[in-house]
Amino acid sequence: MMSAVENFSVFEMAGIVGVLLYLGSYAALQFQVISATGIKYPILNFLAASAVLISLFESFNLSSALIQISWIAISAYGITKLVWMGSSNKSSTDRVV
Repeated sequence: MMSAVENFSVFEMAGIVGVLLYLGSYAALQFQVISATGIKYPILNFLAASAVLISLFESFNLSSALIQISWIAISAYGITKLVWMGSSNKSSTDRVV
């Protein structure tokens, strides 16, 4: 007997990974495992939005695509800004608990 996960397409799995990344990064932020000003949060959001966008290749939805593209662009800006500022803030803004 095949499990439900075995019936998922690659696109559905990408969407599930994206949702888990969104929820995981937000939970980590709320539980103060990561900081909103560090590089981990925008990277996780970039990866989450990218995964959800990939899932839309199978079942396209314009509204969802637009929000994911916007999230990717905003996250890319934040990552670029943090990398451009240098590594001095990385260790002080992302706390590992």
